[in-house]
Amino acid sequence: MVTLFLRQGENGKQVLLSFPATTPAEKADVAATVESLKSMSKTVTIQGAASEVMNLGLYLSGVDLAAEGELERINQLAERLEHMSEVDCDKFAGMLDANSISGTKDISQLTERLDDYVILPGCGSAQSIGKYLVGCGAFPVPEKLIGYINYEAVGIEFCDAHGGAPCARGYVVQRENLPRALLEDLNIDPQQKAEPELLTLYLRTTDGKERELALPVNNAKLKAVQQLGTAQIDHVQYFSPYLGDLIPTAGNPGIQDYNELAKMLGRMDAENGELLKYTSVLSAEKPETMQDALHLAQNLDCYERISGSLHDYGIKLLQKQFDLDDECIYELEGYMDFARYGQESAKCAGFVQTEFGQVRRIGQSLEQTYSDEMTL
Repeated sequence: MVTLFLRQGENGKQVLLSFPATTPAEKADVAATVESLKSMSKTVTIQGAASEVMNLGLYLSGVDLAAEGELERINQLAERLEHMSEVDCDKFAGMLDANSISGTKDISQLTERLDDYVILPGCGSAQSIGKYLVGCGAFPVPEKLIGYINYEAVGIEFCDAHGGAPCARGYVVQRENLPRALLEDLNIDPQQKAEPELLTLYLRTTDGKERELALPVNNAKLKAVQQLGTAQIDHVQYFSPYLGDLIPTAGNPGIQDYNELAKMLGRMDAENGELLKYTSVLSAEKPETMQDALHLAQNLDCYERISGSLHDYGIKLLQKQFDLDDECIYELEGYMDFARYGQESAKCAGFVQTEFGQVRRIGQSLEQTYSDEMTL
């Protein structure tokens, strides 16, 4: 959760606002509070913030919450922070200090790059960084000369080359171009690319410990996780915030359900337009349980989505229905409203308008299947 300290104008009223606002009522209350402050002053600035990321208030200070889009970005930022583990919150604090931040847009974009950074554990100074580099072999030194090494100079040279900033757990640095020995010491495959995870489960054991599980995984790892037995799904984070809003958590879904959904999302991500089609279907069908959303993912072939504009859709229909070539379409340009024709045709064909495009159901029976194919 993020609590903002707001000020009306330069010396006006101070108000506290908490994010994320998830329900329509909460969002309406936040908007009403900001509008109330705006009625007395043109600016409603953030004076500071309290959250799991200790230095966040420093980078939010001075932001005009009344400016267009700021309210939505703050709420989205709070939602993402709420799903971060304690380690990621500490890492993110270092990432903020390591980058040039100029507003909520920069902060929000940085939340999507957590996998691009690593923490050098226990490193809070140039000297400790130098010792770590020598110790892991990233700065090779003959054993006889170790007592004569200027660790601070080694650390300073590393920081000059790679940037970074300290955090509560060590030193945060972008992992690109880091020495191979350093990555191996952190148990990171040097050949592995930092890619956004499709779906992350945050599991909590009976003793209160939290662990993360990035999906999809293969059968062996899935069975190993399921053998924990006592681990419960605390919350879920999708690579796209839209999916988190559209896929419900009702239905008491298990790890296997989410693993199957992650595999389906991976296939959609590899095919142009399939993710937009899925979000359109979710928006139109409004599944009640997570299993219903998985069922829809398994049956996307039973749906059709209009890709492109209604203008283009109208032209395609004309070409198909009346066998018109591009020259005929060119002659009709200026004499016919292609967009209106596309819109009315889509309505007659049963398409439903969603915020992700128009979609319709073309299949009668939806079959639920579980695949044995593993993506990892």
